[in-house]
Amino acid sequence: PLISVYEGIEHRGKRGICKNIFHISEYGKSPAELWERVSDEIDRRYDLSRTKIYLHGDGAAWIKQGLDYLPHSQFVLDRYHKNKAIKQALSGIDRKAGSQYEFNIRKALNEGNRDRLLSMQETLLSRYPERENTIRENTDYLLNNFESITITKKDKAALNGGCTEPHVSHVLLARGK
Repeated sequence: PLISVYEGIEHRGKRGICKNIFHISEYGKSPAELWERVSDEIDRRYDLSRTKIYLHGDGAAWIKQGLDYLPHSQFVLDRYHKNKAIKQALSGIDRKAGSQYEFNIRKALNEGNRDRLLSMQETLLSRYPERENTIRENTDYLLNNFESITITKKDKAALNGGCTEPHVSHVLLARGK
């Protein structure tokens, strides 16, 4: 596991650069030990009395466990995993219909309309019963992370983070050399 801590994203042209980033990754440590280390390091570096922390990730239990260690923190499902779930839910559906379903799913998420997303799930399940497992798995993922997706519409500061996936490949690969 890799935890990347930074002070938001700074834009340089089209690129987003993590401000003052540092990484913590320790093989063989439990999530509790890892989050304890992260909490100690953040406390050492920052005054958190009036700071809101956004914990971006894929929704894994070990990541959400960080909410217990970081005061004033909120989980935000990163865009990579949201987009991946949408694309996977619609894979195998012809392009024209898939584009319309994608539009409606994104609209439901952008509007914070859980009922609309549930309706889209039911429509997809009824029209594509042979794809039930894939549709259900991915739309359930979106529903289970609904609040952590729609927070970005209510709280624009929650958007000032990114996906750790590139950090995992770049940072951990560099450490292996």
